[in-house]
Amino acid sequence: MNALRVLAAVGVASLLCCCDGGSHSNPPATKGWAPQNDTPGTAATTPGAAGPTPAPAGGTRVQIVLVRQESSQTPIAADIYRKSDMSNVFVSVDSSGRAEPNKTCSDSDTFVATPKTPAYLQIDPRQCAATLDFELPSVETTYALVIKGDDAEKSGNFAAAQQFYSLAAERFRVSQPAQYSVLQSKAHAAAAQVLKVEKPTNRVNGKEMLTPEMQAKLKAVQSSAHISPSGVLDERTQQVLSNTTSKAAVESAREVPPERIHALMQVQPGK
Repeated sequence: MNALRVLAAVGVASLLCCCDGGSHSNPPATKGWAPQNDTPGTAATTPGAAGPTPAPAGGTRVQIVLVRQESSQTPIAADIYRKSDMSNVFVSVDSSGRAEPNKTCSDSDTFVATPKTPAYLQIDPRQCAATLDFELPSVETTYALVIKGDDAEKSGNFAAAQQFYSLAAERFRVSQPAQYSVLQSKAHAAAAQVLKVEKPTNRVNGKEMLTPEMQAKLKAVQSSAHISPSGVLDERTQQVLSNTTSKAAVESAREVPPERIHALMQVQPGK
């Protein structure tokens, strides 16, 4: 009888042991233990711990925005917009020409700078990046380039004229497309004089296109200068034809008297 009681007690103890400690799917509740983050590739977090806020996947945090005048690097006040949302200012840059928005943009975002003064022209949008850097051309310098082009054309220096007109046209391309078209036509006409081409362009569906002869002459010049033969009057080709760097051409335009520039700005050439 005593043996039966001992066996029964042992059986009950075994059952209790299996119920309390037989499963090992969860760790024992020890002092100070906290559940661990078991998501692959992530670290455990402690409630209340602070850390940097990462940019969303595929995004970039814009830390610095710079707006300044081309060449002189003079700071410019401007409003910066996402091109896809021109109704809301992304960041406003004051007269220091610098802002630190600490805002996030997606890889597909592009940004435009709208100067707060009409003394500067807009340029192509900038891609989402940690630093957005805008170098805006001066309106006065741009009109000075037009004057230099006119002066060169009148004197028969078509090689210089094509460069001055081309540089001015490119600066107007974003802000004033009509001015861009007029000056680009003048640049092509001046270059045609240098290349001995009678008809440099044709109108195709309302758009000015270089003629095959003009393209062939440009490609010949480009090949001789070891430039990729695009058949386009690009900046490098302008420099070859004029034998002058773009920087030197812009510097010479700054020598134009202000009264001549202001007079031309009132006329708005090409309208």
